[in-house]
Amino acid sequence: MGRQPLTEGFIFLLLWASSILTQVIKGSMTLIMGSMTLIKGSMTPLCRLPGDIVVHRRNFSFYFPVAFSIIISIVCSLIFWLTGRGEK
Repeated sequence: MGRQPLTEGFIFLLLWASSILTQVIKGSMTLIMGSMTLIKGSMTPLCRLPGDIVVHRRNFSFYFPVAFSIIISIVCSLIFWLTGRGEK
């Protein structure tokens, strides 16, 4: 009595579990990156980059971090690409 070969159902289950794990890792990284951007006080040198849009008026100020958004997008894309390389 030898070992039974892996069935297609078991292989499918392994692939499904690895896909779920990858999605959890991607979601966790997105949550971490999002919470890092919310903690703006400790990231002030990183958030004030050239290329950001800043408008100051008498009773109004507006700040849109264009350069910081591009950097975060590149970092997230690299992380997602690295964690999703095995998925097809």
